[in-house]
Amino acid sequence: MKIYGLCALVCYVCNLTFSQTFTVEWQFETLNRAIYVGDVDGDGVGEFVDNSFQDDVKFLDAKTKTVKYTVANTSISTIEETSIDLPSYNNRFPNIDYNNNGVSDFIFVDYFNPTNPIYRVIDPSTSSVIFEFPDNGVYQFGWLGDFDNDGILELSVSYYGGAASTQNVIYSTGVTLSTLPDGGKYLPANFNLSQNYPNPFNPSTSIQYSVKEPGSITLIVYNELGEKIRTLIDEWRTAGEYVITWDGRNDYGITVTSGKYFYQLQIGEYSSTKKMVLIR
Repeated sequence: MKIYGLCALVCYVCNLTFSQTFTVEWQFETLNRAIYVGDVDGDGVGEFVDNSFQDDVKFLDAKTKTVKYTVANTSISTIEETSIDLPSYNNRFPNIDYNNNGVSDFIFVDYFNPTNPIYRVIDPSTSSVIFEFPDNGVYQFGWLGDFDNDGILELSVSYYGGAASTQNVIYSTGVTLSTLPDGGKYLPANFNLSQNYPNPFNPSTSIQYSVKEPGSITLIVYNELGEKIRTLIDEWRTAGEYVITWDGRNDYGITVTSGKYFYQLQIGEYSSTKKMVLIR
């Protein structure tokens, strides 16, 4: 099994002190891993999407742990075209000081038994195990944030259980947001550009993007010919989740015509382009 972008250690660490600090807040099963989409409706609580290409696409509320919105699926191809975009699998587990001793902690992978690796959160200064992920079936470390708006940092982890079975588990890390250096509500695990909403749209649409670490970014709209239509962003951004609205006008304030457009996010070496459709 391979974990992307994580600190891996090929060694045997069973002699380390084990002290479980993470607790399971919520778990639910989907065909594929669930997608965290942030606070889509502005009520302070985040939502997860069961995007398994089933009959419906379900938005689950992280606080009530129930289905909040349902988008009816008339055909698989329709949902696949308009569904929320899957972020890159190159997620990075953010380094957080979980045991509050001034040292950031890391994920290590114990490959002593290559067919059954074990994943642990370890304090590098003491070699103590802060948490060991159960079942040895970690499939994807997803997002880190206060999903349910309780002031405590949560972590989403997906466990692959075989064909058509993925268990999504939301852990409480016990870390309060007030102790984090940036005090941010959500800590993106990766750079990401989401599909605009609504799409198709008239006259305006919203574009959400995630910034993993501070940097200079650009977000530019192009037409089908590759010609620049409008520069939405060209400035420095700190880490966080952002949303910007395009009102269907170019850089000169002129309303553009109906058609297909592309928007491209560039942050350092990261680049992502999505398609959107304007209908007048």
